[in-house]
Amino acid sequence: MNAGFYHHDDEVSSGWTFAQYAVLVFLRFLTRRKVARINEECDRLREKILEQKRLHVNDRILHHE
Repeated sequence: MNAGFYHHDDEVSSGWTFAQYAVLVFLRFLTRRKVARINEECDRLREKILEQKRLHVNDRILHHE
């Protein structure tokens, strides 16, 4: 490479910079998976809470009849 010529792609393809980029992409992937898993768990728990409320309301109605 010509010492007076600098090209951004050369930096991106170099070892250290590419390694940093690869780690960041991997962390982003893991974070998205974890966020998706947390969202699924929240949805599951919200459904469970709503079901418990429905059962509680139904139980109160049955006891008052």
